[in-house]
Amino acid sequence: KYGLPRDALIIVSNRYLEGHYHGWLVVKAIQSIVEYCPNLVLLYASPFKMNSDTRAKTAAISKNFPQIIFLDGPSPHPQLAKILGCGDIFISFSSFDGIPNSLLEAMACGLVPVVAELPQLYEWIEHGWNGYIIPQRDIKRLAAIIQFAYNNRQKLPIMADRCIKLIQERAIYEPCMGQMRNLANCLIQANNKGKS
Repeated sequence: KYGLPRDALIIVSNRYLEGHYHGWLVVKAIQSIVEYCPNLVLLYASPFKMNSDTRAKTAAISKNFPQIIFLDGPSPHPQLAKILGCGDIFISFSSFDGIPNSLLEAMACGLVPVVAELPQLYEWIEHGWNGYIIPQRDIKRLAAIIQFAYNNRQKLPIMADRCIKLIQERAIYEPCMGQMRNLANCLIQANNKGKS
């Protein structure tokens, strides 16, 4: 559907291009290594409708770098699952965030995450075991990790399986909500004891 070569290493991102998500830095990192990774593709699915300036910029990039494909958003949730299903690696380069649903969804689909360092992401990603954590805004490090993954693709399915297993064990909403309710009750009881 997206015209992706079957033998390519597919990188997917569906974070915003603008602002603290640093999507343009992801694009720059990929541009810097495509000549060394001829079967590398970046599929960037914008989560919202691009304005005319952004569409013009993405069209110019895709014209010069046909390995970089932009999808204008928003995508319906079933289509997003299909987009993620095309990928091998998921990139989130945000400089601040919670634990993004997009990251957990990508891991559930078997994509290996590459993320900018945020403390809460260490709960889900162990560097080199089921993903990669790199310094904030470090384009050279991002490019190096992607090039390393490209040259060591045989490791990705093992890492992907670890991601899927982790999500199955820890990211099911019902048990998570039960844990949050229990935690909230403990905090309320502790607060009430402190008042009496």
